[in-house]
Amino acid sequence: MKKRLIIIILIIMFTATSIFLTSCVKRNNEQINNVQADDSNKASSNNKIQLWYYIFSKGIYEHEILNIVDKAKQFCEENKIPLEINGYDRDTMSKEDYILKRNIAMASGNVIIIDNIENLHTIAKHHADYTKVDNYNNLIDEYKDRFCIPLGVKYEAISLQNEVMQYYDISTEKTLMTYTDYLELKQAMKIKGAKFELNNKEYNQLVEYYMYKNNFLFLNEDDETLKDKNEFKKILKNIIIGSCNDILLYNDGDLKIKNEARDIYDKKSDIILDIDNFNDISDIIIPGSYNSIVTSSQHGKYQIDIINKSFYINPYGLNYSPNLYLYKKITDERIFDLVNHIANEETYIMIQTNVVNDKNSFIHRYAPVFKIDKAKEYLKLNDKLEFVDDYWSTDIRKLVSLSYEMIVKNEEGLKEIADAYFSNFDYNFEIKYFIKNTINDIAQKLSGDALSLEKFNPEDGEINKLIDKKVDEFVTNWAVYNN
Repeated sequence: MKKRLIIIILIIMFTATSIFLTSCVKRNNEQINNVQADDSNKASSNNKIQLWYYIFSKGIYEHEILNIVDKAKQFCEENKIPLEINGYDRDTMSKEDYILKRNIAMASGNVIIIDNIENLHTIAKHHADYTKVDNYNNLIDEYKDRFCIPLGVKYEAISLQNEVMQYYDISTEKTLMTYTDYLELKQAMKIKGAKFELNNKEYNQLVEYYMYKNNFLFLNEDDETLKDKNEFKKILKNIIIGSCNDILLYNDGDLKIKNEARDIYDKKSDIILDIDNFNDISDIIIPGSYNSIVTSSQHGKYQIDIINKSFYINPYGLNYSPNLYLYKKITDERIFDLVNHIANEETYIMIQTNVVNDKNSFIHRYAPVFKIDKAKEYLKLNDKLEFVDDYWSTDIRKLVSLSYEMIVKNEEGLKEIADAYFSNFDYNFEIKYFIKNTINDIAQKLSGDALSLEKFNPEDGEINKLIDKKVDEFVTNWAVYNN
């Protein structure tokens, strides 16, 4: 009797577990199938346009998103277009639950999403044809042929001490540079004798230099190299070996992290190159950054702090901006009219206007993504796109003009900024973490707890076997989890 009872209990537990697992699998599969649904009978016919948004941050960002939603709502009311608005924030729903709910709803089609770009990567391969939107032609070219349309892009500029460059007789004429310009600058300084203390920030930048040299720094879902296993493996190995050689040559092979500080400190000159202090207003100087240049209370401080400094655009401060995404399944062509009404220079100007002390105040919160016409007046630019607001000093006007030169007119610099903006930073983090972990394994194999690469030799058979094994495992797992 006792045995029979145990058997019955086991059968009940097995059945319950099977039902639960089947339910979980079914839910997950439904999400995937719904996102990838064609215009077939996988969803019921529904011509109502859906507008989805998620507010991850209260305050100014919330104000901007709600203004965009109101603009869409008014257009649909005036043109008698059915519109269903689905908006959430962190207080009403977690980001993960919102994305699941949104992706399932996409099966019915006619979906517009206004969101931070990091919430759009999971559906990057399923966007509509944006060339059907009239205003798409007015986008700056480097923002075209992407999976969403940014409505403005926020930039962050980090300051550098020119004194360090001067110590190594390196020109400081380039006041504003891209991130890869900055990485090249640091490498030139190393060649001339600089010894940057190996903290976490320096370690990341060191690895990123070799990712950049292998065209692997800014990756997204469309990169073909990620789908070619052999090429993927080859590049990862090149980055690992290059990074190891760099540590051996310029840091005496020492892989131990000296401190948790996030400043880039040159031990030879005893000067900090890149001060990571976001409370220092001098770190953030160009339009479209977290702290606007148009902040009159900081006027005097600005005039002092930009002297003897250069700046680089931080690619990891780009993604906090509103974007428009249109799903590929469309049964009501009027949705393109609505997208056209939202994605334009007028909306860019609108999100620059924020309520400050109960007054409308225009600030340089976002840099433009559409060809500048009407926005020139608001941005205080002349026809040459030079910053001409006499309230600011000559040095500041020159720096801001340089920023517009880069973010609007300089094709090479702008392409890097756009590539960084649309890149998947989870990819960057996963690859960088793997590379650093592998380098640590190499150092441990060579020196134990000393964590030294002093004996590193890229021709060593055992080391090559270790690298190849780690790379094979990583690329195999990548194919499973990211495809």
